[in-house]
Amino acid sequence: MTLYGRGRVILAALLLGAFGAIAVALPERGGTGLDVLASEWLQARTTDAGAILFTWISWLGDTALTGLVIAAVLVLAHRRRFTAATTVAFASICAPFIDVALKQVFQRGRPDHAIAIITGTTWSFPSGHAMSSLVGYGVVAYFRAERESDPRRRLIIVVATCLIVAGVGFSRLYLGVHYLSDVAGGWLAGAVWLLACIEGYHVALRRRALLGHRRRVEQPDADGHGRHEDA
Repeated sequence: MTLYGRGRVILAALLLGAFGAIAVALPERGGTGLDVLASEWLQARTTDAGAILFTWISWLGDTALTGLVIAAVLVLAHRRRFTAATTVAFASICAPFIDVALKQVFQRGRPDHAIAIITGTTWSFPSGHAMSSLVGYGVVAYFRAERESDPRRRLIIVVATCLIVAGVGFSRLYLGVHYLSDVAGGWLAGAVWLLACIEGYHVALRRRALLGHRRRVEQPDADGHGRHEDA
């Protein structure tokens, strides 16, 4: 494992620990003290115009994200970056299923004031929009920034991605459909899954490079005999 690979594993472990800490602190009903404070502060400042605005921003973590992921997969496949395309698709498709599985484990109810705008019964922790947006925008941004040589443009990609993900998470709080800990849990779970997928991508690249090397050194020479070299 490379130095960067170890860093990703360590960071993922730390983030997973933070997710566990939030999950353990969840009350059986309602929100934590910080959840209640954040919810009351936002409810006191919610306006009709703000609700419309953040409904559209919330859409960035749903339909718009799906369109972006499909476009990214097609572009990467067209450029013959099939491993990257597969990683984007796999990471983005699996994120909602992981979220649903976690919701079933914790079965935390939605905030009381969310009932008016949510149809059907869905659990609250962790936030699916927060998790999916971090994974989807994060993995697309990673592969875009990976090929960007200009540090300023890479910084713009990172900052823009963070702003979108933060906006989607905040929209779920503003609309009152999630607690603060739901959104934080979604970001943490999403970050762990994103790091796992990026590490899997690099593992796949290393294995492919190794197989390519073995094929080259074992390719028959002009006399038809196999050529073998020590690793």
